[in-house]
Amino acid sequence: VAPAVSSLNVGNSLQYVAMGTFDNNTTRDITAVSTFVSASPNVATIAASGGMAQAKAAGTSVISATSGGLSGTATLTVQPAALMALSVTPATSTLQIGATRQLAVVAAYSDGSSVDITANSTYVSATPAAVSVNTAGRVTGVAAGSSYITASFGGKSANSLATTIAATLSSIAVTPATATVSPGASTQFVATGTYSDNSTAVITGSAQWTSSLTGVATVLNTGVATGIAAGTTTVTATHGGKAASASLTVSTIATPPVSSSVKLGSAANFAVLAGTALTNNAGGTTLITGDVGSPSQTTDPVLAAG
Repeated sequence: VAPAVSSLNVGNSLQYVAMGTFDNNTTRDITAVSTFVSASPNVATIAASGGMAQAKAAGTSVISATSGGLSGTATLTVQPAALMALSVTPATSTLQIGATRQLAVVAAYSDGSSVDITANSTYVSATPAAVSVNTAGRVTGVAAGSSYITASFGGKSANSLATTIAATLSSIAVTPATATVSPGASTQFVATGTYSDNSTAVITGSAQWTSSLTGVATVLNTGVATGIAAGTTTVTATHGGKAASASLTVSTIATPPVSSSVKLGSAANFAVLAGTALTNNAGGTTLITGDVGSPSQTTDPVLAAG
């Protein structure tokens, strides 16, 4: 059976050939009249007629071919799925100066699977003076011009063409215009730029963010503001000589304790915050979304002390 020893990646296939040696010392291809079997079909399968093997999972299998009462074997080792190619989305993009776009990178493997590897890829801009890219794959329009952005992973690479247009920034808007958080909580502000060609783009990541009262709330350059103490502060985004602001109020609202004891057979009132879940000791769970009033349990518990 040929090849006698071979290796495949998961998802790939290999054609086996059975060669017969006859009593007159001649050899002949007898694949068509042989029956093939894989000793470990979970590792690799093979067509009984024809000898085409398919790698299924990492491991080793013995491939046998039988004809005329005789048989021969070969060893097939299956390696994990191999990285075949990368693709970058969007393949082409147009940016205003200061605007950003997030690239997405997908890896295709030999077993037919696809995996999002955006966070694990490395990025390089061929012309950073026109379009820059950070380590997370977010591209930013710097000046009029174009650049190929190359994403690399596992020895493979793929390109995306980004073009920065010459439109100039006319104004900035920050949303939401007003927001309220409690101390320690955070909220996301978004900066949107309007350009000379009447186009708009989100420029949150390229704007500079400030809080007028950092003792009330702080703000990161991602536009995420965090409440510190009760009061009201002005959150401002600045970019390209333009600026816009929003009002952030930090309010101290009493919240219920995160845990409490309830005696078996008795009752107690709880305040429920949106986005949380109530779970009892026996595993019953109620999912909470928005103002649900008095929620009921969705899984019958076994009432046990604890």
